[in-house]
Amino acid sequence: MPIRTVSKTNGMRLVQFLTGIDITERLSVFTSKFLDSLERVNGFVLKVASPTSGVKEVKLCPGEGKVISSDRDAGFFGVAALAK
Repeated sequence: MPIRTVSKTNGMRLVQFLTGIDITERLSVFTSKFLDSLERVNGFVLKVASPTSGVKEVKLCPGEGKVISSDRDAGFFGVAALAK
């Protein structure tokens, strides 16, 4: 299912566009466990503008539903991977 980055009062969230399901916590848990399990990293393949693996140019929507993005930021996994 497609996801998008949505700006909410509790921060940036990852939301499945068609269902409205917030997957932020699930992705955060996966990201932490995955990155912590790696002993050494030589690099990652990341995709610009991806809500998960993007490191820049990720569309940030002001709300859920059919809204036009209002800003740009970095993706959840991409930022954590770069910090590794």
